Amino acid sequence: MTVFIGILSAIIGALAGTVATYLTTRSTMRRTLEHAYDRTMQEKRLERYQALFRVTKCLPRHQPPTEQEPSRNDLRRFGD
Repeated sequence: MTVFIGILSAIIGALAGTVATYLTTRSTMRRTLEHAYDRTMQEKRLERYQALFRVTKCLPRHQPPTEQEPSRNDLRRFGD
């Protein structure tokens, strides 16, 4: 009977360890994939923001404008 309890305890311990390892590894892998996805999206956003910055160069960046205000022609070009 004592041998049976020892074997049963070893099996239950092994199963518990396997489940814990699975859950931990799954969580870590998911977090790694989310981080990689966020990094990729950040790089894509940065490219778009740089292009947008070049397009809107005639508009003032801060309020109140510290530099020359955009002219009507600048705004018309921006609209086009």
